[in-house]
Amino acid sequence: MRAPPVKLVFHDVKVPKEKIYCLAKADWGAPMMCLDSARYGIAWGAIGAAMDCYDSARDTLLKEFNLENQLAHFSLIQKKLAEMLSEITKAQLLNWRWVC
Repeated sequence: MRAPPVKLVFHDVKVPKEKIYCLAKADWGAPMMCLDSARYGIAWGAIGAAMDCYDSARDTLLKEFNLENQLAHFSLIQKKLAEMLSEITKAQLLNWRWVC
């Protein structure tokens, strides 16, 4: 359950000129530039984590069971791995397009 909205009213409040947002926007250049640079690392880091999950899942499916009864031989498992890899590839292409 959400709390009802609260209305805040301030009387006789003095805000320094440099703290007013529309005047302080010029000071936001450095943090915004940092965020622009960090977005690439965050995006590629997430793709790297997804790729590691895919590799771990594939390796586990191939190693954990004996050769006669490997789960990786079932078509549904193969379909899931293929979908996972195609989603990772789409994300890689999207990031590559975003960078270039």
